[in-house]
Amino acid sequence: MNYNLQRNTSLEVQQKGYFDVLLGWNCKWEWLKNYSDDLDLCAFYRSKNGGTGGVYPNVYNQKNGTEGALTEFPFMFLMGEDRITQKYNNEEIIRIANIHEMEVVYFVAIDYKATIGDEIGFNCLVALETIGTEPLVSINYSRNNNEKGHVLILASLKASDSGDLVITNISKLLSLSDAFEIIPGFDSIVTP
Repeated sequence: MNYNLQRNTSLEVQQKGYFDVLLGWNCKWEWLKNYSDDLDLCAFYRSKNGGTGGVYPNVYNQKNGTEGALTEFPFMFLMGEDRITQKYNNEEIIRIANIHEMEVVYFVAIDYKATIGDEIGFNCLVALETIGTEPLVSINYSRNNNEKGHVLILASLKASDSGDLVITNISKLLSLSDAFEIIPGFDSIVTP
């Protein structure tokens, strides 16, 4: 069963072993020939012991280990552009082994080319999906013309009291400065 989660709503799901969080998008602009939005899926977190950090491509700060690990903390790993569903032109996946040491995890998309080119980002439909949860969850986001920003918080994930997971559709577009203020661990992308 697949559940389409609406903005500002939450759903409790069961984790069946490892599960994946997939970011998918279909952005190809014929008139720009080779250009397509370059989105990066990232996870930023606050752990139960108060520490913060993130799982993201190491091209942001050239540090090793920013892609995470499945067998040690943070128990999340950026698998990168691995088109396992073939539903989208572009897909990025973060695999999760365990979030029970986390207070909260935020799944964030960054429109890299728009950020470095100071252009309007997220010019196409973006989807976030879970794979390996019961039920499967999908979140769809399409930017309104009045929204500006290069950082999109799509969802948060927390462990529930029952041991399951609670996913919340946030779907909020932020400027870089707001992202540094609001998202725990976001500052790790620039920390040397």
